[in-house]
Amino acid sequence: MEFDESLPPPDHRSSLLTVMLTLIGGSLFLVILFITCGGFIIPIGAIVAGVAVIGVIHYLLWGHSLSEAVADEREQHEATDPMADDDWPEERFSSRRL
Repeated sequence: MEFDESLPPPDHRSSLLTVMLTLIGGSLFLVILFITCGGFIIPIGAIVAGVAVIGVIHYLLWGHSLSEAVADEREQHEATDPMADDDWPEERFSSRRL
């Protein structure tokens, strides 16, 4: 992929605004849940966090090693697959067209 100098630089202020508004909205949502459920949301959150931790441990133990184990097969499949061609014109999917 070549660098396109005609594109404007990314606006970090809008990215920060998006993150801050998401954090504020999410925090407000959690406070409302806490108030309406009478604190019952804390055990539910602990269960969800526990499932997420188990998922991360599962990936670290099995997923990463499995991905490395089948890397050769994946490369061989991508080399023989005619639809895996990544030489699409960039203008076709550009957001400037919209």
